[in-house]
Amino acid sequence: MIYRYVLSHTSTRFKYISSVLLVVFAGWISSCFGFNFSETVIFNLRFIPLIIATLVYPRSYTLIIIGVAIGLTSFIFISKLQQHMIFEAFQQANGGPGKHLFTVSAHVSIRE
Repeated sequence: MIYRYVLSHTSTRFKYISSVLLVVFAGWISSCFGFNFSETVIFNLRFIPLIIATLVYPRSYTLIIIGVAIGLTSFIFISKLQQHMIFEAFQQANGGPGKHLFTVSAHVSIRE
């Protein structure tokens, strides 16, 4: 419905910019999740949206912009309260507590 009534009437340029911003946002959100290989090594998932973007965007400068923007958004700090709220929402979406690792950066992680 949103596409039919809103996005179908917008310009191609607006759709393109919106999609790039959506990929950057996905990169920032995915940097909150990762796998803990050891106490000091966390496999961060922020490059996954960039890999998907290589399949969608043919121009290399768009990929560079997306990569730099995802890298810059990794410096945005998430407070402990926000970490807990996101972690709780993630658990509820998966049907309760599971064996997931929620990470904010390579230095801060919350494990159940």
